[in-house]
Amino acid sequence: MSVWRLGLFMLVPLGACGNPPTESVDDIEQTYLFEVEHVNFAWGLTWRGLVIDRDGNINAYDHGHEVWDLAANDFYTEAELEDKYEHGARYVARIDEATVVQQYNKLLGIAEQLSAPQYPCADAGAFTYRAFVYESTTRRYRPILLRQEGDVALENTAGEAEALAGWLRNLVSALDDAGIEPFDEGFCTP
Repeated sequence: MSVWRLGLFMLVPLGACGNPPTESVDDIEQTYLFEVEHVNFAWGLTWRGLVIDRDGNINAYDHGHEVWDLAANDFYTEAELEDKYEHGARYVARIDEATVVQQYNKLLGIAEQLSAPQYPCADAGAFTYRAFVYESTTRRYRPILLRQEGDVALENTAGEAEALAGWLRNLVSALDDAGIEPFDEGFCTP
């Protein structure tokens, strides 16, 4: 086999392994990329979070007025997510385009491979970090759990999941007036 043929043969499987990296936010089909939220039922309902969209906008939401019935779904439509995020919505900050593209590229082809759950706290609720994978054929979002802190602590160990969770955790901690704050590392964390 010639070197050229061998090179072509080697490229075909690599290209088939997933989506090619995105170079611009204009190439990102989905609106919502990441979500970080704190949900607790221990002393009344707390349901606050942050959502990051493809334009780099970080918006806070507060769904503490009622339980979001669709929370356990495997897929969401954009309208369902819009409904969730419109309650108590407020702009918090913006991420530059290069960072959005870099972090989006990390979620391409990501799977959910969760560590064994740990139970480090009680009545702390769940502080979750999620990525959304958009399926253009069905026009639905599939949530991928990256990390969870609180009553049940676990981590996604697949691909770039840990890197994304770390980035989100640091981002939320650095924001002024985010409305949510991660647990201190080592307390209610995996």
